[in-house]
Amino acid sequence: MRFGTLERALLSVCPEVSHYTAVCGGARYIVWAEEGQGAAQYADDRMLEQAVEGWIDLYTTTEDDPAADALQKALDAAGIAHWLDGVTPPDSAGRICWSWGWMCAPDPPEGG
Repeated sequence: MRFGTLERALLSVCPEVSHYTAVCGGARYIVWAEEGQGAAQYADDRMLEQAVEGWIDLYTTTEDDPAADALQKALDAAGIAHWLDGVTPPDSAGRICWSWGWMCAPDPPEGG
């Protein structure tokens, strides 16, 4: 499954975006992953449509970082359902973590 629409939305907010594990560690970066099926439609014992859920973490050293609002607007513009799960106070490195859940359909297969 591919989630290029989601990844492009995240990249429009921050150039440092990682899948599953942070491979960057600047003043602002995003990590995202899929978790599992969020919803599906079935008929005649077959799955017709599927939506997948996951999480997005925005790490920032800036209090009230405008990137948090920009991220939500980018997800809205991409048609990706999302909800704010929470905000974690700064860790020992001074990074604040904004966490969202998301749900969307995977991108269609290439060439099909």
